[in-house]
Amino acid sequence: MKTIKQLQSEYGISNITMANLLNIAPSSYCDKKNGRRKFQPVEIVMLCEFFEVKVNEVENFLTRDTRNANNVNSA
Repeated sequence: MKTIKQLQSEYGISNITMANLLNIAPSSYCDKKNGRRKFQPVEIVMLCEFFEVKVNEVENFLTRDTRNANNVNSA
């Protein structure tokens, strides 16, 4: 399973491009990608469609507990 962070890196897509896709600020996207905030369900669907993956292929990312994001190593 992969994270959105890994998929973005593999595709070589900038944070600005990803933020534009989701229609959010780049800083908000970075917070979500790094686990400091949660993606909204509609954003998860958009990301999965963009990367052509199923939700269960990024399940570890989608279910990750973000309450202690500062204590979690980057994924």
